[in-house]
Amino acid sequence: DKINVFFNEYNLLMGSGGVTYLPFVSGILSANAKKIHEIKNNFKFHKFIFHPDTPANIVKNHYKETPHIATFSISMWNEQLSLKIAKILKEKFNTLIIFGGASCPHYPVEYFEKYPFIDIAIRAEGEDAFNEVLLRYLSDKKDFSKIANVAFRDKKSNKCIINYEHINFTKDLDIYPSPYLSGEFDYLMPDGKDHNYQVIIETNRGCPFLCTYCYWGKGGNTTKYRFHSLDRVFAEIDWVAKKKVQYLFNADSNFGMHRRDVEIAKELVKLKKMTGYPDKFRTCWGKNTSEQIFLVANILHANDLTKGITL
Repeated sequence: DKINVFFNEYNLLMGSGGVTYLPFVSGILSANAKKIHEIKNNFKFHKFIFHPDTPANIVKNHYKETPHIATFSISMWNEQLSLKIAKILKEKFNTLIIFGGASCPHYPVEYFEKYPFIDIAIRAEGEDAFNEVLLRYLSDKKDFSKIANVAFRDKKSNKCIINYEHINFTKDLDIYPSPYLSGEFDYLMPDGKDHNYQVIIETNRGCPFLCTYCYWGKGGNTTKYRFHSLDRVFAEIDWVAKKKVQYLFNADSNFGMHRRDVEIAKELVKLKKMTGYPDKFRTCWGKNTSEQIFLVANILHANDLTKGITL
């Protein structure tokens, strides 16, 4: 039998129609893990759990097979719900509980003491660390030590052990498969069917600023940029248009600061004129306002894709 893995990423419901974001982080982790044959052959990845509900309903409706592993991508709007469900899963099934995301502490010693059901906290980008956790789960010892940028609960002392070793990030983000292009969400959005989903994309990672209130400046990511290729970005935008996604949110830290952002803006305009989608594009603009940012914003604003920039 395969090992059951469940992804939890409860997103905000927007408006009376219950519109919500597709679980972008869960999709990335799932798509990237499946590229490793040993993982794909030994683990069963279940449908994403991302609609908020009561803990009892979520466990009853989604955990119909024994959850050997459960991941939680937490932000301020879903942290408490995630903690409640993780506690239930640990008590009922002794599930391996993995936390990550923007609200997961980078130094989770007190967090582990407060929430004794958490086994692993991934302290930065999750793709490589998550794969390593799965591979070690296959071993008899299930030893999660020495995984770069991961904190884990020591079996003997029951205390939090933090590995401060940093992951050697690759400059080419395209090594991580796109969850959209790999079909992770196709079961939710079959061609020709109406849906109530919004989409998040990223064209790069990193930020040169170290703002203390922002996750980018938290210490889990480098100050150097790493990029997806424009071919990859354009293919994802095309997927968004074909799936008739009205609202597209860009997760870049400083959109508009790079010369290639002009090309991305023009591609968005082209697809909207051709297909009507996406109707709206929202982003976090570059913090150093420049003529470059105004140029990108004007291209989008002239076609009713965006409504303003941050000063």
